[in-house]
Amino acid sequence: MRIALLVLTVTLSGCGPGINASITVYHTLPDSSALTRYAFVPMQDQDENSENTGYKNAIRRELMRYRYMESDVPNASLLLSFSYGINEGREAESRGVFLNSSYTEYRRGLWMFMFKKGAATEDEAKVVYEGSVMCAGTLTQVSTILPEMIRVLFRDFPGESGTTRREFIGP
Repeated sequence: MRIALLVLTVTLSGCGPGINASITVYHTLPDSSALTRYAFVPMQDQDENSENTGYKNAIRRELMRYRYMESDVPNASLLLSFSYGINEGREAESRGVFLNSSYTEYRRGLWMFMFKKGAATEDEAKVVYEGSVMCAGTLTQVSTILPEMIRVLFRDFPGESGTTRREFIGP
């Protein structure tokens, strides 16, 4: 009985594990089982550090499941860029059953873009996939949740274009 009361209290107070994420997708990718070659292209001012390399590896693993193969730029049909970040936080209030508490909430984001290769300039590049994952929580580092954000972005890839879905993800 005590355990059930504790679980109910934690659930109602909003302090349970996991985070609500909002996943939005827009694309013009064909529904195809054909092998698609892509190449990573870093965003402007994006460093090639071990953190970015880890996220690239996670994206690479997910894309392999959908018959996307990494290639060099000359042999790729798509160019892929991604970005992520966390804001400086804002004060929020949690309303519990018996007690209210305040905390700092941080919004985290992951954005991934695929461009059709062949545009003469960056301004002419045609985006064929744009996906984002947004979530909020109390953790101050994006690295603690970003691997799960990558996984949730690729559930049902590429997904129905023009839709936003909500999923509960673990930290």
